[in-house]
Amino acid sequence: MESALLHCLEAAGFVVRLCHDWNECQQLCVELMPNLVVADMKSLGYDSVRRIHLLRQDYAGGMLCLVDPVAEALQIMALELGADDVVTRPVGNEMLLARLHALLRRQTTSAGDRIVVDDLSIDGVRRLVLYAGRELQLTTREFDLLLALARHCREVVSRDQLSREVFNQEYNGIDRNVDIYVSRLRSKLRAVAARPALLKTVRGGGYLLGG
Repeated sequence: MESALLHCLEAAGFVVRLCHDWNECQQLCVELMPNLVVADMKSLGYDSVRRIHLLRQDYAGGMLCLVDPVAEALQIMALELGADDVVTRPVGNEMLLARLHALLRRQTTSAGDRIVVDDLSIDGVRRLVLYAGRELQLTTREFDLLLALARHCREVVSRDQLSREVFNQEYNGIDRNVDIYVSRLRSKLRAVAARPALLKTVRGGGYLLGG
């Protein structure tokens, strides 16, 4: 991590632990379970995307990747395999801090959030999800998206509404963030129970959780 970035985070009140490689980062995440991981990478390649996926097996907090300009396909792959946000340089300190604070806000849910949809149970206090009696291991964004859908269970929720509630931005008709995370959620649900889809796509409408 560059010294300027380190000083920026510390000046903003973050307690920062610096890691020099992915192995050290994974070990530290297991030991401390930090609220956020900022992966400051000069480039985003297939090996680093694979390491993001491996880190996600042990870590469920927010993860932001800071990279030099890179192909959109690699950014999408990083998001699909575990990153919550990918930010390309150059980026100003204020924008970067805003993205980090947005990730932190998405990890905080109200104490009254406990929702049951069929055999899916979501505990917003402990950020715990049980499906068919088994715990789902979800990233921050995956959990927030599932919670947003559950709050509107058995209703069709548009991409624009999900984009506003989960990503704090308007849907521009092109951004695939919502679709990517819905696909990841659907895969994890199917891995637990091979049954009629709990999470459905409504053509031209959006997404529907529950029948």
